[in-house]
Amino acid sequence: MDPGEGKRMQRTAPILSALLVLALAAAPAAHAHRAGDGGSAVAAGPAAAHKPKLRECYDARCTFTVRKPVTFPIAKRFGFSKLTVRRVGGGSVSVTGRAPNGYAQVTVGRGGVGHLNGISIRVLSISDTKARVRLAPTG
Repeated sequence: MDPGEGKRMQRTAPILSALLVLALAAAPAAHAHRAGDGGSAVAAGPAAAHKPKLRECYDARCTFTVRKPVTFPIAKRFGFSKLTVRRVGGGSVSVTGRAPNGYAQVTVGRGGVGHLNGISIRVLSISDTKARVRLAPTG
């Protein structure tokens, strides 16, 4: 080994180490934006826009779009611990209220209104891929 070669290796080793650290630090961030089932990279903004904000629904005062079945907590005054909203086919929406000792369910068609233990469920629009639903207390 040439004496000059050892000095070059000493100078480049810290640079290579720094590049390796940077590459490893960036790797988890790249995987954090991957879709859970498809594995393709997606931007965080548009993915978040598709997820309904269901915290607002706790008091049954909200409007949201459902693409997949969603379950969220609901105020105990309605007699349920959770509500599940799902699209049924292309023409209706099913809402199920779950309580410790049972459940109640209503199915509402396009433009229709249903009621479930003091909650009004209105299907504003519906297609093969999504439904727009409005919840409101009846009393």
